[in-house]
Amino acid sequence: MRTGVLRLRMDLTTLVMVVAFIALALRFVGLNTAPPGFHIDEAVAGANIVCLAETGADTTGATWPLNSVWESSAGAVVFPASLLYPGVAWVSVVGDSVASLRAFGVLASVVLAIATAGVAYNFFGRKGFAWALLISAVMPWTWDLGRTFLASGGMVGRTAMMIAIFLLTRDRGTRPVGILAAGVAGIGFATALGYNGTRLVAIVMAILLLVPLVRRGLLQFPAIVSLLVGGLVAGIPVLALLGGNQLLDRASNVSILNSGWLEETGLTGPIGALAAFTRHMGLHLSPSFLFFNGDDQLRHNSGITGQLGWLELVLTLLIPVAIWLAWKSNDHPVSGRYLLLVGAGVFTGLATAALSTSALPHAQRSLSAAPFIALGLTAVAIVITNRWQLFPAIAVGISLIFGAWFLPQYFNDFPGAAEDRFNSFIRNSADRAEAKGDIGLFLNEFRKWTPPEAFIYFAAAAENGRGCPGAGFGATQ
Repeated sequence: MRTGVLRLRMDLTTLVMVVAFIALALRFVGLNTAPPGFHIDEAVAGANIVCLAETGADTTGATWPLNSVWESSAGAVVFPASLLYPGVAWVSVVGDSVASLRAFGVLASVVLAIATAGVAYNFFGRKGFAWALLISAVMPWTWDLGRTFLASGGMVGRTAMMIAIFLLTRDRGTRPVGILAAGVAGIGFATALGYNGTRLVAIVMAILLLVPLVRRGLLQFPAIVSLLVGGLVAGIPVLALLGGNQLLDRASNVSILNSGWLEETGLTGPIGALAAFTRHMGLHLSPSFLFFNGDDQLRHNSGITGQLGWLELVLTLLIPVAIWLAWKSNDHPVSGRYLLLVGAGVFTGLATAALSTSALPHAQRSLSAAPFIALGLTAVAIVITNRWQLFPAIAVGISLIFGAWFLPQYFNDFPGAAEDRFNSFIRNSADRAEAKGDIGLFLNEFRKWTPPEAFIYFAAAAENGRGCPGAGFGATQ
């Protein structure tokens, strides 16, 4: 009888993983049309990657730079090497179309889901991996942002950070860290430091993980050296920005610590900043944002549901039940170290967005909280499954019903609703000009538009680098 129960649990765990991988594979479907168009921010990032691939210079004419910097109206936007050069390799093999560039972001989101599941595996084994993978795979938050090229750089940073966390938490953080694992972890944390949305989370995670490992003797001197070397090498692009204002320029412009914003809102001193921060955190923790309406910008959220889906809603409602079952249990199914990691990750991920002043609640700035929310809900699922062995089947059923409801709306209704939000008229003009074999028609139409980098992408992709400074063409030639 006990063998039969074990076999049933293993089969259900396999079912959960199969559904999760199918859901992740669906992220690559229909990228050319959903989302529609190609937002200016996507096109600027794409232009730098395509120009580097075609000419060896970015949109400013810098040859093989460590970072490409776009001086936008909201402040400097940095595209670090960790986005640029994997992107160059990607377009060289897969192509430089809109769908190809977005597929690069999807790939990063898929690896992020797998790395998050790997962290859960370290604490809960195979069933932890399955649950975290399913929750990450069906989460609208990473589905929506993973399919655009808006968050691709940040997605790379988050993925690198979760890989570092995976390597440092093996066997619940009780395994000695090898030289290679330490070096890769250093690269992961340093990569995350290159993005505003992951910087705070990465610093806190590094402190929470590295200090106990060193104190318990699990991170020996050779591994520490490897971690530092890996971090320094991967951190060179970040260090290169320290001489200017680019590293924190955009973040400081939209920060609640900005003196101009504080004066405009009538808030003063630390108390005023704390009040604003608390209010903004509340917006990101509200049921409206999480479960019903989400981020009301169609660039970040499809408008179909909140940032979290039906499975996440059910697991959230079951948190009190899971706490009660865990308290009654004698084997402590969830460790305090795991809960600390999850709590710190969720808080710092949301805090990154709560420290800003515009477009709140903001799904892209708070995206770093998503993998930790998945890990927290994984713990709930583990505790519930230990009590009710058929719960994985129920969760799969909820996920399938949600997908049957969500996906038709996403692929059929969302593209039309979001046309303006993704600058579809620009892409449509480029497509018409390319179809006629004269991309100059498009460039002439948008000669007076800014920023020129957004239109360089369409010319570069259509005519093998035309429009890129390194090719000897002007952006509007």
